[in-house]
Amino acid sequence: MRSLIGFAVGFVAGWAARSTVESSRAAAVGLASTAAEVLERLKRAAAIEGDYLEDFVAEVRSRVQEARGWHDGGAQANGTAQTGNGGIP
Repeated sequence: MRSLIGFAVGFVAGWAARSTVESSRAAAVGLASTAAEVLERLKRAAAIEGDYLEDFVAEVRSRVQEARGWHDGGAQANGTAQTGNGGIP
């Protein structure tokens, strides 16, 4: 009888250990999947914010140049100088 109880206790302990390992593996896979998704969303958000920041800086530069009279009208972009200021961009 003692060996039957020992066998039953061992069987139940093994079953519990196996179910714990399987559920912990599933939980680990789920956690890793969630972490990967969060990382992807963070990368996407960082890219969007980076684009926003670039646009913001470009607009600030443009407004500062306009306010200080440094606007060249695109003369440097096409390689020609404006004639109204003696060729100085």
